[in-house]
Amino acid sequence: PPVIGPPVTGSPFAGPAIAAPPTPAESCQALGGVVTSVKKHPSKNMAYVTFASPEHAQAILATPPPSIFGVPVLPPRAHDQDPSAIVLKWADGHQLHEQAIEAEFSAMLLGLPRQSQEQVVLSVKRHPTKPMAFVAFREPEHAQAVLSIPPPTICGVPVLP
Repeated sequence: PPVIGPPVTGSPFAGPAIAAPPTPAESCQALGGVVTSVKKHPSKNMAYVTFASPEHAQAILATPPPSIFGVPVLPPRAHDQDPSAIVLKWADGHQLHEQAIEAEFSAMLLGLPRQSQEQVVLSVKRHPTKPMAFVAFREPEHAQAVLSIPPPTICGVPVLP
């Protein structure tokens, strides 16, 4: 039978509101909201990772990843002065970029698919004055694959070919 009248919200029989799935832009904002900064040490294989809350840092400390984008990492330790931060170290002879660290920890905390394979994107640098970015790939084939079928949007923002 058809339902007549406005929806019932004050009744014990009213169910919870069903939320729509997040838009790509909302997902990207959430992704960026978990890790607030990653600062690599200038000369050592280590980084200081700051999270939006101490609970995020504790979650990473409780179940640390054995590697990030194929780079073996040591179990992180809590930062001495900031409960929302951790100190991450990795093996000598490896390069680990800030974006890879942020992507891995964000994926872990948000329950998103994690990258277990070798890092494909080495760096992303936004142009200081223009709405564009420079993306460095590990292999020329990776760049060619993206160029052959460019994504129409990234985080809800249209991408020009």
